[in-house]
Amino acid sequence: MIGLQANSNRGFTLIEMVIIIVLLGVSAVGMIPLFTQVLTSAHEISELHQGQLLAQERIEEVVAARRGAAGFSGLTEALFASERGIDLGGAVRFDRLVQVEGGVFDSVANTLRCSGWDYNNEEYKCVIVEVRTAGEGRILSQRRALFAR
Repeated sequence: MIGLQANSNRGFTLIEMVIIIVLLGVSAVGMIPLFTQVLTSAHEISELHQGQLLAQERIEEVVAARRGAAGFSGLTEALFASERGIDLGGAVRFDRLVQVEGGVFDSVANTLRCSGWDYNNEEYKCVIVEVRTAGEGRILSQRRALFAR
């Protein structure tokens, strides 16, 4: 009796391997826009964070000046000049703008708020720090600090 031997060569054929490689390639091409979007989002988040840090840094300088020799009367735009083209070593440069205006006390809401008026004769001052991307002017952060005489 002649026995049939089972074919012991198991594996993928060349056609099956080509089909798998083509399918993997097509799915990888479909993932490229997703990776690009993730990288763009990460870059924007980094810019936003840097802008917030720049604004917070300037507000802390204003608070220190208010407590120091400058006092209430020294809180002027001249003391905290706006800066343009701040380079933090990345691809984006920043503008840090400082504005000082009068503040008012809202007795109904029991809060201080910026008035938009001249600050020289006011009981309160409002310091606004705004950080933007240089060139395009996209606002990344805005901080406000209110001070009483």
